[in-house]
Amino acid sequence: IAYARDLVHSHGMKFFWIPWYQAGGFADWQEVGFDIACMQPNYAFNDKIPVSRLYDNAGYSMIFALMILMSVTGRSAPSLGWAAIVSTTSIPDTTSPKTV
Repeated sequence: IAYARDLVHSHGMKFFWIPWYQAGGFADWQEVGFDIACMQPNYAFNDKIPVSRLYDNAGYSMIFALMILMSVTGRSAPSLGWAAIVSTTSIPDTTSPKTV
């Protein structure tokens, strides 16, 4: 990962990672060397995942200073009020140490 990070940085770009929900190492993304990480809840395309996954993903994102990537389909958009979930999630401060 360090080689890839250094190569990306040598071109003046940020090193970005989009892990799936609770992917291995998601909580340590800064220590690994990523500049930005954005966790996706993997909710939109799987009817077996409960809506609580969106809240859990928002909570992990706040704790570990992650952004959220969310695919939106007919299933996940209007009826769930997902905008309320997003609006209650503050933008993480990646300069502060994480607390668990």
